[in-house]
Amino acid sequence: MGSTVTSPPAGGHTPLKLAYLGPEIDHRENLRECLSALGVELLVLPDSRTWEGKSQGDLQAPIRLGRVKRVWTRWRGQFSGTNNPGYLADVLGAVDENRVDCILGYWGTAVLGDLIAVKRQRPNVRTVLNVLCHPTGLTRLKVALQNWYFRRSLKFLDAIVASSGVMKAYLEKRVCHGRRPPILISPPCYAQAFRPRERKSDCELVPNVLFLGRTDWRRAQASDNVETFLDQLAREQVHVFHHRSPESDAVSPYRHSFEYMSLRDAETYATQFDAALIVYNLGSCERTDRFEVTVPDRLIASVTAGIPIAIPARGYEACKEYLKDYQAVIEFDSASDLAAKLRDRQSLHALKSLALQNSGNYLGEPRVAQLLKAIWASCGSPS
Repeated sequence: MGSTVTSPPAGGHTPLKLAYLGPEIDHRENLRECLSALGVELLVLPDSRTWEGKSQGDLQAPIRLGRVKRVWTRWRGQFSGTNNPGYLADVLGAVDENRVDCILGYWGTAVLGDLIAVKRQRPNVRTVLNVLCHPTGLTRLKVALQNWYFRRSLKFLDAIVASSGVMKAYLEKRVCHGRRPPILISPPCYAQAFRPRERKSDCELVPNVLFLGRTDWRRAQASDNVETFLDQLAREQVHVFHHRSPESDAVSPYRHSFEYMSLRDAETYATQFDAALIVYNLGSCERTDRFEVTVPDRLIASVTAGIPIAIPARGYEACKEYLKDYQAVIEFDSASDLAAKLRDRQSLHALKSLALQNSGNYLGEPRVAQLLKAIWASCGSPS
C-alpha cells in the first residue's frame, strides 16, 4: 500500500505518521505530489467502496439479490461503521504495520463509515475528514439527512478540514452546533507537478470560454445540466469548448467538444482560452447549499492553469472567497453580459496577465505543509 507519511517536526516532538484513506481521485495524487515535495511518501488506504470493487467485482453486477444486499450493507456501514471483515483486516493491518498515528479521509462524508470503523478498532489513531464537498444533496430532505449523518459522526473525528471559511461557518451552524472537533481551513490547490508544462498559443476563435464541467447530463445531477446556458452563449457568438458526450454534441459553429483528458493534459490545454466558465443549473435545485460552500475541482484546475474565471455575479460564495487573491474574475448576470465582457479584448488581456501572475499564489505544497502543522496542533502528539 505504500510508505508512511511523516509530517514536518513541530515543537521538538516526534512527528505524526499520516495516511490517506479514500478513492482513487486526482486529490489523492495531488496529496502524494505535495508530500513528495516535502520529502515524504504517501501511505494509501482504500475506502471500502474502492476495495470492494477490486476484490469482489463490479458493484453493478446483474445478480439483483446480491446487489441489493451489498447496497444495504453499505448503507448500514455508513451509519454504524464499515463492517466488512476483509476490508477492515487489510486497512487495520496496514495501520498497525506502518504505525499510523493519523488518517486523513477524503473527500467528504462518503468515507465516514470507514473512519468510524477504524476509530472504533484503533481509538488512539487520529481521524481527520477533509470535506471538499458537503452537502451533495439538492433537496431539503437530502441536505437535512446528510447534515444529520455528519453530526452523529462527529464523535469519531479528531478534526475536520474545510475548503473555505464559508464552509467552516456552514458546518458550525448546520452540523457541529458548537460541538468538537475543531474545523481547520485549507483551500485546495494543486501541486507544482500539475501546473501547465507549456502554454499554448491563444485560441484563434474569439471570444471563447472553456467549460470543464460534466456534459453527460443524463447520468449527472440536474444541477450539472447547463446546456441552455451554453446555447445562449453560442447564440451570442461566444465559442464554447466542453467535454464530448452523446448529450452535448450540439450542432453549432460555436460549440466545440474535446475528449476527456488527464488532469495534467487538461491544465496545458486550458491555457489557450479567454476564461474558464464556472456555472451550475441552480434553477433545478430545491437547495443550493452545495454551490455556496464548495470549491469545485473545475475551479481549482482553472486557477492552476492561470486563466481568468467567469462566474455568476450572484451566489457561489466559497468560490469567490477562494478567488480573493486571484482577482482575474469576470462576474456576469447573463449570457449576453458575459459575451459583452469577453468581447472587451483590452480588459480581457489585462485579466489574462493578472491570472497568469496570481496563479502562483495557489500552490499545493505550501498549503499542505500548513495543513500538516494545523493537524498536529489540533490532534496533539501521538500516544
